[in-house]
Amino acid sequence: MPGQDRETFIKQIDLNQGILHKVCGMFCHVIQDKEDLYQEIIIQLWKSWSKFKGESKLSTWMYRVALNTAISMASKTKKHKHAENLSPENLKI
Repeated sequence: MPGQDRETFIKQIDLNQGILHKVCGMFCHVIQDKEDLYQEIIIQLWKSWSKFKGESKLSTWMYRVALNTAISMASKTKKHKHAENLSPENLKI
């Protein structure tokens, strides 16, 4: 399907950026976090760009990749924050 065509990829990101920003907004409330998530979504889309088989609409596939990336990052952030709470300074002995 799209293969590794950089120009096509960039065009599709431009056409579907609303979907990507919506996912970022659902998971992040701080602008810097939204920007970080958006960047990570773009990276994950590029990494999997050649694997898109056209079995769904491209926008649907992009939404799924964005959602999975956001869920993964939220999970990592939650685990990291939980680990911070277990630091010796925060434990009352």
